[in-house]
Amino acid sequence: MRPLLIGLLLTAAACSSALPVDEYAAAVQDLGREYEVETTALQSSLHDQLQTEIRAMERDVDGDDPAAVAAFAEEALAVTALRTRVFFAAVGDALGRYRGALIVLDPPDDVAAAHRDFLTAIDAVLAGLPELLDRLSAVTTFDDIDAAVNGSGYGDAQPRFSAACRALETALRDTGTAANVRCPS
Repeated sequence: MRPLLIGLLLTAAACSSALPVDEYAAAVQDLGREYEVETTALQSSLHDQLQTEIRAMERDVDGDDPAAVAAFAEEALAVTALRTRVFFAAVGDALGRYRGALIVLDPPDDVAAAHRDFLTAIDAVLAGLPELLDRLSAVTTFDDIDAAVNGSGYGDAQPRFSAACRALETALRDTGTAANVRCPS
């Protein structure tokens, strides 16, 4: 029975071996590109939707009527806050999928610490999203939207996310393998 147990343990250890660095780098690079493409499309969509909706509202505003101008400003704020909230929720979903794909990778030992640090940084960004979404639900001015984003745990975690991403690229480069993980700036 003992040889069977040792055989099973050796088989399990062999099945969980780390990816070769070039395969890991290619996988991380592909995942980074997918995340970048998705979030870029989300940003473009947010911009296009906001412009379309606000222009449509603006056409009906009598610029000489202060009450109509005030109502337009209030409606534009509400639409901007809603669209911004939807945008960040979608970015959070995309980041969650990115993290889910990264976590199943078994990194080579030379980059394992940087991989773990990157996942931890992603976790910090994701942890800040609920607060950000709540704050966006309660804005009363356009400045409040900026303050909600910049003053949230989500916003606070962004520099760490970028730094951990760059550290992963550096760790890969130190092994002799270049990879563009598409780190946010």
